[in-house]
Amino acid sequence: MDTSGRGVLKIGHILPAIKRTAELAKLHETARRMRRDKRRRKRKRRRGKRKKKKKKKKKKKKKKKKKKKKKKKKKKHNDNVNGQ
Repeated sequence: MDTSGRGVLKIGHILPAIKRTAELAKLHETARRMRRDKRRRKRKRRRGKRKKKKKKKKKKKKKKKKKKKKKKKKKKHNDNVNGQ
């Protein structure tokens, strides 16, 4: 029996091959699911069963109260201390 052909896996290659097939199967599954979902969405759209998006309520901004600034009293220069 010839084991060099593509149909027969050599002992050293079996494990990675199994892993690869598992990964491929997983990918295959997800791809199938995605395609199926796409078809379902298309069908729903054609029948007008589209899900309406909820409008987001705008949050009202609270107005900040302005703090009143205290007026600083101006100091008068009194150069004329000793009288006129």
